[in-house]
Amino acid sequence: MPNYQAFDDTSLGNFSTRVYVTILNIYPKRYIESGTQAIFPVTIEPLLVIDAGILTWTKNILTYDFRNFNINLNLKDTISGRALATLSGVDYPDFTTSPTKLTVDQYKSFIIDGNRPIAVSISFDGTGLSASDSAFLAANFYGQASIAFNYYALLANF
Repeated sequence: MPNYQAFDDTSLGNFSTRVYVTILNIYPKRYIESGTQAIFPVTIEPLLVIDAGILTWTKNILTYDFRNFNINLNLKDTISGRALATLSGVDYPDFTTSPTKLTVDQYKSFIIDGNRPIAVSISFDGTGLSASDSAFLAANFYGQASIAFNYYALLANF
């Protein structure tokens, strides 16, 4: 996860933070003919939010500790729906329960019907970090993810 380049240690001290892998859908907003339009007008729909573990930075020896993370998910193991959580007046899907399960509608749209693009985001929870530690982590570490979708089917000979 380090960028393997020389960097200035601007961290304030040792810290730990949770790392998340999010699988999401990014799709363009509908076209509008007039008005103010963002350069990249996209909507982001998170599908799964996976807690990948804790990254720990130890300042005095300039090392980090984070174990490679591996998970297998059965995407057919769905939930009926997902509640909303409100943050600063905006509603977001609530991933505090069943963060690694698609809803039935998402399963139908993304797995059964297909033709829906997905993206992967790796992020850290900086809410408990100082501004300096959060900026240091954001500037000097990056994440890599490898995702494989395996389809299993039963063949029958009648």
